[in-house]
Amino acid sequence: ERPYKCHKCEKAFSRKGCLSIHKMIHNGEKPYQCNTCNKDFLRKRDLNSHLMIHIDNKPYKCKICEKAFVQNSILNRHMNTHNIRTHSGGITHQCIQCDKTFAKKSHLRSHLNIHTGQKPYKCNQCERTFSSKQ
Repeated sequence: ERPYKCHKCEKAFSRKGCLSIHKMIHNGEKPYQCNTCNKDFLRKRDLNSHLMIHIDNKPYKCKICEKAFVQNSILNRHMNTHNIRTHSGGITHQCIQCDKTFAKKSHLRSHLNIHTGQKPYKCNQCERTFSSKQ
């Protein structure tokens, strides 16, 4: 059950705290800042992951181009730039905001509207706007 719904994009959550964090995406809020480079982050865990780049500890290396990363999940996202195929044979496209993956690049582009707050699709019946066509 997901009783907490975002009024901007209709995404629903099971916990009120998750909805509160999600709303920050639409408001452009990024309360966590790196003291070294001043980059801002929505979540503390993202800041903590980012901090690893400043201590030059990058144990995860790409076997194709030798680029190194602080986390395995970031390496996996990077692999999409090499058009790595999944076990099912399809190429995946991953959102850099939330790590969600898509089989088609066009689906990823539509998904990105959630993070930017853009609502390019308008209902012909009521003039309401949406981030996706559905």
